[in-house]
Amino acid sequence: MKSLLIAAAALLAVLSAAPVQAATIYRNSEANDHFIHVDGKIVPGDLARFKAALATTMGKTFVVLSSNGGDMIEAMMIGEIVRERQMVTVVLAEKVCASACALMWLSGAERMVAPKAAIGFHAAANTATGKESGAGSAMMGAYLWNLGYGYRAIEWVASAAPDEMVWLQPKAAELGITFWVMK
Repeated sequence: MKSLLIAAAALLAVLSAAPVQAATIYRNSEANDHFIHVDGKIVPGDLARFKAALATTMGKTFVVLSSNGGDMIEAMMIGEIVRERQMVTVVLAEKVCASACALMWLSGAERMVAPKAAIGFHAAANTATGKESGAGSAMMGAYLWNLGYGYRAIEWVASAAPDEMVWLQPKAAELGITFWVMK
């Protein structure tokens, strides 16, 4: 009987938990076929949604990002597609692209940022503990290396603790993180 009560309590906890909200990923076909928007927290399954949005996009594609982060591995898998397809990553004015989102932004063959946009980086975290993850940092370093970033750029991207943030600044260009500032 006791184990049945524990199982029922566990089931109730699962059913009452708030669902994880995935990023909104869409292509506004009425405005322009060349823009894919990624807004919100990156979660497992967003790679499939990104691929679906990309399926009918042709020519030069811009990925417009606005997210406080989320699942680093999902973001890096999206980033690999962005780089493979030579897409341009963009963060618009008054928008934030931080953590896992910033890793996607770095994958752009060209990177654009509007004035008053914020792009923030930090070391990889263990999702269970919130502490820095050696394995996560290794994966992030390998990802950035495969994108063509050097040791100094990788060191700078991962220089803030998981509960802190280092924000994009002109100095990043000296480290090999080049970008266009939109007018």
